[in-house]
Amino acid sequence: MKNYLLVVGLMLVAVGSKWIGGYAAARMKHLPTNEALGVAIIMNARGVMEMVVVSIAYREGLVDQELFSALLVVGIVTVVTPSMLKRWLARPINARIREAGE
Repeated sequence: MKNYLLVVGLMLVAVGSKWIGGYAAARMKHLPTNEALGVAIIMNARGVMEMVVVSIAYREGLVDQELFSALLVVGIVTVVTPSMLKRWLARPINARIREAGE
C-alpha cells in the first residue's frame, strides 16, 4: 500500500464522523459526558460490516487493489480500537466503584 495519506484520510473520516455523530446524539438524549463518549466509541465497532462490503465491492471490480487495502485497514482498526478505548474510558468508573465498595 503506497498511499498512506489515503489511509489516514479515510481513517479520520470513518472514525471522526462516527465519534461526532455518536457523541452528539447521546448528548441530545441528555446522557452524561462519559456515557456519550462510550456511545461514540462503540459506534466504531461496525468495522466488520465495512470489511464485508469492501470485499464484495472488490470482487465485483468496483474498487481497485489500493482502495481495497486502504478500506480493509480502516475496517480492521475500527474493529480493534473500540474495545481498547472502552476499557480506557471505564477505568475511572471502575476505580470509583471499587472505592465505594471499600
